[in-house]
Amino acid sequence: MAATLLDHRANPTTNVYAATSALYGAYKRQDHALITLLERHGGRLNAVGVGALGLSEQASRWLADSASSHPAEASRDGAAIPRDLLWGATECPLPDVIALVLPRVDWPRDDRRWYGILENGPYLDRASDRPRHLQAFRLVLDRSDPNVRSARGTTLLHEIAASRGELTAEDRVAYASLVLDAGARVDIRDDLLRSTALGWACRWGRLDLVELLLGHGADPFEADAEPWATPLAWATKAGHDDIATLLADRPMARPAND
Repeated sequence: MAATLLDHRANPTTNVYAATSALYGAYKRQDHALITLLERHGGRLNAVGVGALGLSEQASRWLADSASSHPAEASRDGAAIPRDLLWGATECPLPDVIALVLPRVDWPRDDRRWYGILENGPYLDRASDRPRHLQAFRLVLDRSDPNVRSARGTTLLHEIAASRGELTAEDRVAYASLVLDAGARVDIRDDLLRSTALGWACRWGRLDLVELLLGHGADPFEADAEPWATPLAWATKAGHDDIATLLADRPMARPAND
């Protein structure tokens, strides 16, 4: 069927956002006959696919091409190749490819591109290799500012608190601990919900994460927040009584002159 479609001018590099490409699917299934067929008709993986599949030899060649005056053929922007390789390798995850790419990346620590890579890391499912995912995440985190923000003003701690894939409570604590140990602040508010990561954790009922953030100095009361955006307001509105009780039982901070 694939041969018939290709003979009738089907696009061999067809791709669906947030899904996959025909060639990537063939590589993933190790369907060598289909790989050969698609590539014979001009099908090519993009850099995200190369990173996600761990094709180290091809990644090395593309990195060399991106540093030359002739970018790799699969990208219109040679400078995007390291970013795309990192994005794919962080999601899969493939620490070896990440270690290969990072020396070729010269972004400042607070560059927003780091956020896009790191935000893609904690997408897990039941079969994910948790230690390997954390290893890959840590490699990228070591090169970046843990307080780098998205265009929406969110931090990595906000994203970890939100609903993502099949993260367990243990996963959230593991990722948040890495970010906190790297120096993440707990007082940053996003632009839409005007809330801290603690507020987000309260909104989504992440009790273990709430306890972790409080243990790292997060303010349970946030007197400077909008009344509807305090941690207690989120927990109460969402019906997370266990979190609301935990917050209400926290001692109020005394003024500095007491």
